[in-house]
Amino acid sequence: MKTINRLQYIFLSLLVTGSVLTGCKSDTVPYNIAPEINISLQEASENVAEPITRTAIFLSGSMQKANWDVQVQRLGVQYATNAGFNTDNNGAPIKYDFPYKAEDLANRAFYDETLTLRFNGNLGGLSPKTRYWARAYAVSDTLYPETTTAYGPAIEVTTKESSAPTIEKIVKGTATSVSLPVSAKITDFGSDRLTTDDVTLSGFIYKAITQQTDLQREMLIGKDDIQTKFQSPNEADSTINSVLTNLAPGERYAVRAFALSTASSQVGYSEITTFTTQTTSEPAVSVARNNGSTGAGQVSISADILAAGTSAVTERGFVYSRTEKVPELIGSYRVQCPLDGNETFTGTISNLSVGVTYYVRAYATNEAGTGYSSETLEVLLSGTISRPTVTIISVSLTTSQDETAANMAEMVGFLASNGGGAVEEIGFELSESENMEGAERFHGDLDANNMFRAISYQLAAGTTYYIRAFAQNSAGTAYSEIKTVTTPYSQNSVPSVVTVQPEDISTTFAVLGGYVRNEGGSPIRAVGFQVSKSQDMSDPIVVDANANDQLEFMREIHNLEPNTTYYVRAFAENETGMGYGNIRTFTTVAEINVPNVKTMDANPASTSAELSGMVENNGGGEIRNAGFELSTEPSMANPTTYPGTLDANKVQFHTSAGNLQPSTTYYVRAYAVNDAGTGYGETVTFTTLEPETVTPGEGDNPYPSQGGVKGQRKAKATTKR
Repeated sequence: MKTINRLQYIFLSLLVTGSVLTGCKSDTVPYNIAPEINISLQEASENVAEPITRTAIFLSGSMQKANWDVQVQRLGVQYATNAGFNTDNNGAPIKYDFPYKAEDLANRAFYDETLTLRFNGNLGGLSPKTRYWARAYAVSDTLYPETTTAYGPAIEVTTKESSAPTIEKIVKGTATSVSLPVSAKITDFGSDRLTTDDVTLSGFIYKAITQQTDLQREMLIGKDDIQTKFQSPNEADSTINSVLTNLAPGERYAVRAFALSTASSQVGYSEITTFTTQTTSEPAVSVARNNGSTGAGQVSISADILAAGTSAVTERGFVYSRTEKVPELIGSYRVQCPLDGNETFTGTISNLSVGVTYYVRAYATNEAGTGYSSETLEVLLSGTISRPTVTIISVSLTTSQDETAANMAEMVGFLASNGGGAVEEIGFELSESENMEGAERFHGDLDANNMFRAISYQLAAGTTYYIRAFAQNSAGTAYSEIKTVTTPYSQNSVPSVVTVQPEDISTTFAVLGGYVRNEGGSPIRAVGFQVSKSQDMSDPIVVDANANDQLEFMREIHNLEPNTTYYVRAFAENETGMGYGNIRTFTTVAEINVPNVKTMDANPASTSAELSGMVENNGGGEIRNAGFELSTEPSMANPTTYPGTLDANKVQFHTSAGNLQPSTTYYVRAYAVNDAGTGYGETVTFTTLEPETVTPGEGDNPYPSQGGVKGQRKAKATTKR
């Protein structure tokens, strides 16, 4: 027999040991060791007003251990919609675990002397009108719940059915001739969740009643003769608050609140309440209705006459405002509607701005007074803004008393649409040119009917004028068609004079011009100008002038006030009287001061220097030119002037000064010129560099190792303040 070496022995030993260990491996999973307990479940009865609701079941139970050594790690309730505790979710029953921790279940303080633990809990999120089976369970080892769970007997419970909401009796406010405030409280939403989300619709239904009828049968939502006022409940207290409108004066009404349950799709009603509206002498009108936009900045509104009052309606329509939330005829815009015999009337409100809220009320007037709708309609237009639409209605000429000359024209226009934007400027343009060249503008003010007016004074006799209306908003300026008018003229009349637009206007000065178009049948005795600060030419300054052979004349006027608007008209006198030209306007230039200038530090070389400056303030006038004065004297005596180059903004300027002496101190100051004069900056001093000394270099120096450049370029620049 061969001897087994040591390695073979060890290998065989391992094989034998492994076989033995494999054969002796034990099953460590517990088997059929559910806890020895007595467990039960029932509906809760203590401290629970309603143990079964539409969506929840309140339960109580007990668990008694056989002895204290029995282990319980989980306690709960298993429930399902069938006795076999199977559900549609992959056949697994739903489990609800009560909030007991494993350490609590092992705490003897939770048990009585009979080792019984009593528990309470509720199953929530259930379906209404549904039968459920429930049983308590206890688990001794949560790692192996399949084999360590004990169950109690099952109980059968059915949840309650969802119902229609319950609403308390209506609380009435004080009735007017056309309205009544009402309030009602929802006490039960028809489901367990007492929130406004459980109501799909709610509000009030009401109708006029003229005789005793079966109101319980007739007062239902959806009936043909029922008026409905929808109103969502208040989330804080579940009340429905509203105002019944469009009521007729002196009428008896019935009203009840309603609410539609989301859960049950059933409608609940309050008790029926009756009331009578007040009588009134003035007309009664309904709340205005928004029929929609009819164009840019326009909306159609309608309302109804509910009662005429004690006399016939003489006027009706709508009042509106962008500031007054309860508009009335005084202080608001008005749209009148025709009296066509119909109870319903409709009007178009124009010139509304996009993105602005307007407040609208209907009104009607009779001999007793004016009645308004009980509520305000809010109108908010959306869209884009376009240019306005404007037209001329009329141009009326007014002549002098002796009918020898036309002296003014009254122009009337209409703003058909503001284009959805606020009108920034509106009026008329008047010109003697067919292409409106040199037109004068006469501004007007819009009235409540979107009309505007302006007057042009002192038109020339025997002259054709071209007139058009204009209106401007943020989208641009729009014009009307052009109308023409011709002023009358007779042989023995005052002169016909034209005023030319003033020129060369400065702070206190202007050049005035004019000419005589027609002498009026007799020689011209005098010509000149009237200048006033008022458009009506009150308290004018009279400036005489001399006419040339072509009857043209001009005159300078001095001592005017800066930044002031003036009105000027030319005049000419003959034997018949004084004739005036058209009125022109001009504004003098604002008073200006000399510029504020800063001299910057110079950048010198040996025989030149780069100079720069800055206009810190132009003094209110345009900078005409700028530059520098350079001198070797601190007093700036006998300076040399170097014009500067201004940048595009006329702020920075610079130049290069040449032919300077090396190693020399210079004084420089910047300047800038406007119409008020010359402004100077502070004087700055700098010293030019030493001259360059060059010794022979490579190629022409016999001793290149000793050659090179002598001298250093060193700038010495300081500022003298």
